[in-house]
Amino acid sequence: MENYIYISDSDVETILPQEKTNKKNNLVKIPNESGSEIIDLEETKPKENHGFSKRKRYISIENDSNSNSYNPNPTQKIKLKCTNNPKIEKSLCSKTIIEKESSLEFPKGKVLLTNISDFPTDNSITFEKVIDGNNHKLQKAVMTTFVCDFEWLRRIIGKRLNLCLAMNFEKSLETATGPIKVNECTVLVNPPLRKTRYSVFHPKIMLLWYEGFVRLVIGSANLIQFDWTCIQNIVFIQDFPLLDSKRDLECGLIDLFQISEFPSQVIDACRYIDFTSFKHNFVFSIASSNDLPNKYGYLGLSQIVKSFGYKNMEYLRYQCSSLGFLDGEWVDKFCSSLGIKHKVQVLFPTQKQAEESALGLEGASSIILNKYAYKSDKFPHKVLYKAESKRPGYLSHSKIMYSRCVETDMGWLYLGSHNFTKAAWGTSKNSTEITLSNYESGVVFQVLFVDEEIYVVNDPNDLSDISLLPLPFSTKWVPYDKQDKPWIQNG
Repeated sequence: MENYIYISDSDVETILPQEKTNKKNNLVKIPNESGSEIIDLEETKPKENHGFSKRKRYISIENDSNSNSYNPNPTQKIKLKCTNNPKIEKSLCSKTIIEKESSLEFPKGKVLLTNISDFPTDNSITFEKVIDGNNHKLQKAVMTTFVCDFEWLRRIIGKRLNLCLAMNFEKSLETATGPIKVNECTVLVNPPLRKTRYSVFHPKIMLLWYEGFVRLVIGSANLIQFDWTCIQNIVFIQDFPLLDSKRDLECGLIDLFQISEFPSQVIDACRYIDFTSFKHNFVFSIASSNDLPNKYGYLGLSQIVKSFGYKNMEYLRYQCSSLGFLDGEWVDKFCSSLGIKHKVQVLFPTQKQAEESALGLEGASSIILNKYAYKSDKFPHKVLYKAESKRPGYLSHSKIMYSRCVETDMGWLYLGSHNFTKAAWGTSKNSTEITLSNYESGVVFQVLFVDEEIYVVNDPNDLSDISLLPLPFSTKWVPYDKQDKPWIQNG
């Protein structure tokens, strides 16, 4: 059977210049070659940036739609105490943390916002800077995304860099699942999905190989210029040294790649990464027609949160870019699994905020709420809140969730690709199995709340080792007024 993939007009000659193309519908014939070794080739110099590609050609609605905690050196539960601690106060006053000398740029990991040219800060990063690797040459890359602008991506990473890219394929094309060798330096991966309308491949992950180390990036930004320059997204970045020999370890990241049907060479390469310095928690969702174990989806998130030992959480706050067909019963069950029995707040832009944003309504095309879902009697209208953007006029495509303990200044925070939907987090009838529609990825941190700021606890064993976690929004949330309506594309 012949396989085809849809790509944009500008990508046809750039990505597959030697393949015959059906110009009428942009279906490009590609060979069905699985698991072939990728040859090391020289990287070419990126061309000058020609401006951002509009997102609308690549958008699919993120309707309704985990967890695997990687800890190579497990410890007992750590009950974090109240933060009236002079060591912490001193650290906060100076806002400086002395890290151990290292050749790695991000040895402990760091949370950053994607850069917007009008608001450059020390807490934001460009895609070019991510790829730069602190002036190290990129050798090969493994990436996942929901949508991709190949021309923009190749212009930055080089047209002949070895790239394995998994993305969301159109179901109507009936392309065979698994790896597809496009040319000698590009392998695409079509992950298996559920045979339902709302099953998508949605994680945003990058593994970037340099001499002696690998850079991991997990966040909310797709591989398109719009997501890295025109709308607010968030990423976690950490550099890991390479091992001399392969290690057979339990890691949710490797599980995700295996189930997504990445080439075996990618899986093997991941086993040479030394994840020992990773002190946080991965959480993943994996699409499956069968029930999955409770390490995935919101049951997996629940296990992570419970391991922190917090009691009596104050609230749940969630900022995201899609709400799917949200219903109050599922929200209650979701919160209950996290030990939250109080109010839920969902940050979602109002119609007015979308209209008055820097790029207008066209710039809000990736923020989605279905009008029929909103008008449903099951939709929990009272959970909708609004807040000011830290970068005035710019909307957020990020996905951030956090909760604070009533008795202390401690809590937890999630960032990644999961929207607040059933498809992303799953549904379950018990505490041992879960049903999921989407592939998703994220990281969960223990955090410290100080005034209006949130700090990542870099090492749970040392509460003075903290770093500022930049947010794209103010933490002063207010409920919708009576005249406020959420931004709805088809409203």
